[in-house]
Amino acid sequence: MRNIGYFIRKEFLQLRRNPVLFPILIIMPLIQLLILVPAATMEMKEIKYFVVDRDLSTTSRDLCAHLEASPFYNFQGSSFSEK
Repeated sequence: MRNIGYFIRKEFLQLRRNPVLFPILIIMPLIQLLILVPAATMEMKEIKYFVVDRDLSTTSRDLCAHLEASPFYNFQGSSFSEK
């Protein structure tokens, strides 16, 4: 615990000696938070997909129907071949 207190004290002394460090230590992380947090959302939104179903079984049709019903996926179409 004393090491953390020593480190904090040292940083504040550095800020008093060199005021140029203030934007680097305080403002830059705040700017990074404002820019990077919205960019790092893990929410899936309308993922487009196309199905090539060569199996044509009940299981593959059920899987396609399940994906079509999901609000996260946007069905683009299906085909029997890749062409």
